[in-house]
Amino acid sequence: MDRHEVNISIPPSDHASDIVKISGTEANVAAAMEALTARVAELDAEKADRELRQFKLEVRVDPKYHPKIIGRGGAVIKKLRTDHQDVNIQMPAKNAEETDLIVIQGYEASANEARDAILKIVSDLVSANPINPPAI
Repeated sequence: MDRHEVNISIPPSDHASDIVKISGTEANVAAAMEALTARVAELDAEKADRELRQFKLEVRVDPKYHPKIIGRGGAVIKKLRTDHQDVNIQMPAKNAEETDLIVIQGYEASANEARDAILKIVSDLVSANPINPPAI
């Protein structure tokens, strides 16, 4: 309102109305409408992006490999998270019902890449020690 020298009236949330009233000079009202329209587009884009980041997948990995996925001081898992556009990788708690279930959340492509990277770590470990290969 201050930036465009207009008065903006937004209906209360309990009203079933989506009408926003803008009053002021014609030029100021036009500029305010343009700014509001741009802001709504930004908010819609942010909402869509948040929804895309909610993609979740699960991968089952024998718990004996979890320390290698986490790495010393969490270095490996931190690198996985940053290398794959800040995916969230949740390792199961030791007392979890499903101790082999790793949950990955983020953009779909990034989550799939992180899963593949985790499975490659496990595959490399299995290849290095083919005696007693675990169920993945």
